[in-house]
Order: sequence, then C-alpha cells, then structure tokens
Amino acid sequence: SDLHKTPLVSPRVKPEQLMRLAHWLASYQPADLFDDGGRAKGELADAIAEARWCSFAPAEAPRSGRPTMAPSARAATFTDAVTGVVRRHAAREDFLLVSPDELASNRLPALADEQWAYELLAEEVLLEWLAGWTASGRRGVLVSYEAFAPLLTSGLV
Repeated sequence: SDLHKTPLVSPRVKPEQLMRLAHWLASYQPADLFDDGGRAKGELADAIAEARWCSFAPAEAPRSGRPTMAPSARAATFTDAVTGVVRRHAAREDFLLVSPDELASNRLPALADEQWAYELLAEEVLLEWLAGWTASGRRGVLVSYEAFAPLLTSGLV
C-alpha cells in the first residue's frame, strides 16, 4: 500500500515485480555484508558486536526523584486524564512518547508539541527508537490505534 510505502504489491504472482524486488535487494550487495550462513561479516559484524543491547549502560536516574503518578484531581475527560498521567511521567526527564502520526486522532493533541513526543508514520522506526531508549534504562510509551496493535506487537516480538 502507498501508506506503508510498499511499491510492489504482488511480487509472488507477477514475475516482473519479483525481478524488481531481486534487483533492489541485490543493490545492497549482501555478499559483502553476510557470509554463506547469513551471519554478518566485516565492519557490519563489528558494528553489531559493539551495539549489543546488553552493552548499553543504564541511564542515570533523574535527580528529581520518583513523582507520584496519581492525579491530584479527578480528570473530567479521557484527554485530560491521559495527558496528565503522561506529563507526570515525562517530568522525570527519562521519558519518550512515540506515535505513528496519531496523537490528535487519539484525542491527545496537546502532547504532540512536547519535546519528548515524536510522531512519525513509520511504525518500524518508532519501535526501534523505543527499543533503544528503553534498553538504556529509560521509559517510554507508544501511542497508536487498536487496529494497528497486531502490527506493532509483531514488531515488538
């Protein structure tokens, strides 16, 4: 689909699309990157070894302490309640909110302007940002539609 930028819609049944896909993949020169067993080699292997998740040092604990997450007053709307809770989490300065361009449509438009909130219509990129962020000991949340949950769950797995 155009939304998720997949230009080849039927490579399994259309030989010309399969050839275009093969040509595009070959342009990455996989033989220079991977051995016959599919393992990274050379500089790619070095970079992967250096970036192993377990090698990240935990983020330094924020100096402000751990704020209470309980709202000080009962929120009148969904928007008020969620916005308040998210902002209290963000006050610790170790928080990231990512969303595939859906904060306004999820009734959270006020969060879109925060310095710790990012909207990008590329779920795979958001998942990687969030994975790197949380792997270093920080906290984050991904806001999306219920209909996209299976897609996002498969990305998390």
